[in-house]
Amino acid sequence: MLKINNLNKKFGNNEILKNINLEIKEGEFLTLVGESGSGKSTLLRIIAGLEEPSQGEILNLNNQDISKQNPRDRNFAMVFQSYALYPHLSVRENLAMPIKARAKFIHKLPLASFYIKSYKEFETHLEEKIEQVATKLKITHLLDKKPKQLSGGQCQRVALGRAIIREPNIFLMDEPLSNLDAKLRIHTRAELSAMHRELNKTFIYVTHDQSEAMTMSDRIAFLVDGELLQVASPDEMYNNPNHLKVAQFIGTPTINTLCVELKSYGFALINKNLSKHKSLAIRAENCFIDPHSQIKAKIYNIENMGNEYLIYTKLLKNDNNFILSLNTQEGKKLQLDSVVGINFDYSKAFIFDEEGKRMDIKLYNLSFAA
Repeated sequence: MLKINNLNKKFGNNEILKNINLEIKEGEFLTLVGESGSGKSTLLRIIAGLEEPSQGEILNLNNQDISKQNPRDRNFAMVFQSYALYPHLSVRENLAMPIKARAKFIHKLPLASFYIKSYKEFETHLEEKIEQVATKLKITHLLDKKPKQLSGGQCQRVALGRAIIREPNIFLMDEPLSNLDAKLRIHTRAELSAMHRELNKTFIYVTHDQSEAMTMSDRIAFLVDGELLQVASPDEMYNNPNHLKVAQFIGTPTINTLCVELKSYGFALINKNLSKHKSLAIRAENCFIDPHSQIKAKIYNIENMGNEYLIYTKLLKNDNNFILSLNTQEGKKLQLDSVVGINFDYSKAFIFDEEGKRMDIKLYNLSFAA
């Protein structure tokens, strides 16, 4: 377990992290997600000990504050976006480095293998660990190769292996899949999830990719401009976002957002360029074609995704973009530039106030403002 209390980070007058409170459970896969500049990587670096917080504390399982502790004493392992492999060393030597760095002083001495009796035992143990990790990651055939001879995916496995061999309490991962192509990224994230279950260790993972966050995490911590907006399971964050920015970031395609006003008779759609307004948000899969609806839209793009059709439209009244996800039978009937009536399941709609905070209110009687 790791507990972060009232943590702040400033660079000069620039406040990067603002009063972060977060409890990370033992053995969970927690993803820190947000756009560039949200503070997610800074928070990870503070957890690792590579940065110091300006204020606040980080408590370990024994309730000790480790915020000022040396990184090597925290027993965390970090996997970087750039892999950070030693280019002049073989895969075997790269895997050995974390163990050798923490070896007893006498085992680091020059020619130790000739006059230190316990060195042979140390060397045998090290070789066994290398073989175990390499077998687990299916890289035994790469042990004698140099990093320049490896693909991006293979480099990532070696970087992960170098973290595993240390047997840390917590794994810290800073966008480790961002250098991989799309197909390999999907494959590797499945492997990472399986590895997490097998190791039964805490993973703290940073990404700006909501697909990675949704598919791998036990919980997601969503940051915006240094503030922690919501911490929840992927299912909870998708179906019950507490802020408009959460709803807009999580999910593909992006959630439909309409500007509305609360009237005595219900809700009224208004012009999207008004500065102060409430927001109605509805996901594409909860929308449908309704010839009787007063909300009319013109289709400007159709995407056949194989198992669904994504229908991109613009509302005739206020030029709002609006996306529908339809099954193939319905989607293939539609034509570009045609005008259709659109509607949606009111029970699935979210209402947010002028500040973007979720309102505990149900949608009813939606119409256009006069």
